[in-house]
Amino acid sequence: MEQNHKLNIKRTRNTLKMSPKLIIVYIVVFVFLIFLLKTLVKPTSESERKLLLRLEKSPENIQYNFDLADYYYLNERYDAAIRYYKSGLALADETESNNHYTYKLGICYLNLNRPEAVEYLEKLYKSGYNEPDLKLNLAVAYKKQGNFYLKNLKEGRFGNYSQAQLSNIIKLYFVRAYEVFLSDSSLSEKNGDEIKYLEMRLLEIDKDFQFYFEFKKDSGYSEIPGLFYTATLYKDIKEFEKSKQIILGILKKESNDKNLRYECLHMLGWMFFDERQYSQALKYFKDARSESNTAKINYWIGKTYEQLGQKEEAIKYIKIALKMDPKYPDAIQKLKELQQ
Repeated sequence: MEQNHKLNIKRTRNTLKMSPKLIIVYIVVFVFLIFLLKTLVKPTSESERKLLLRLEKSPENIQYNFDLADYYYLNERYDAAIRYYKSGLALADETESNNHYTYKLGICYLNLNRPEAVEYLEKLYKSGYNEPDLKLNLAVAYKKQGNFYLKNLKEGRFGNYSQAQLSNIIKLYFVRAYEVFLSDSSLSEKNGDEIKYLEMRLLEIDKDFQFYFEFKKDSGYSEIPGLFYTATLYKDIKEFEKSKQIILGILKKESNDKNLRYECLHMLGWMFFDERQYSQALKYFKDARSESNTAKINYWIGKTYEQLGQKEEAIKYIKIALKMDPKYPDAIQKLKELQQ
């Protein structure tokens, strides 16, 4: 028994011995980990230390925040740069000079592939801020967001959206990227491949996008199906002013096609309703009703009267909608709500 015990101890000791090759492997791995740690955890430079110390003494100094943010920006440490650009902008007044730092903030988000890039760059673009690469970077930000949602759509990951809603979001970002690229002749000439890419992706979603491309490339485009498709597209991606202009143009040209006029007038009413301009919405819904008296248009007239605070009129038109279509689910629900 004692002999067996001694044998077991000997075997245990033998298993603890490591070969020279294994020891070398451990040493190499250990050295690599030390190197990796030094690479990832960079020591604070003298410049960074001075900037941090200065800001620590005067944390509400706007320029000190921006100076530190610029340091991180130049060293491609974008997460840290974002922190100090945002703190500087939070302290600053709304002045033109702050657009410079807002732009850099947007570029930080763009380099990190974060959706906030669109928010900041789009705001500057709409304000008329003059920065040579703003249009290009905004177009790239739109494209990246479109690709993000396109990947989700192809993989069947819709999140809180329906498939149709996700498709409209993709259209929104790709169309906006496309229009920014086309907004400047030099930009479009230099980015022909980007434009072709966007055209291919949009045609994959809907082959009728060809109408939209023809409309964008021809200032005198007048084909009614193409104009109506483009107006509907702009409505779906919430570019209401562009959609309204096209629809009003169609209504001036088309006086005989009652179905087309009905669709155009209904679309106008819907956009004004979405913008909470209920009096205008009611006008166009009633004009649409004069072209074609449908359950759908009566339902929308009823909804609009509800928003205008005219409950009796709302009930009247919802009942008309239900008389025309007794199984209209939205009208059934709306009438219950109004009669409570």
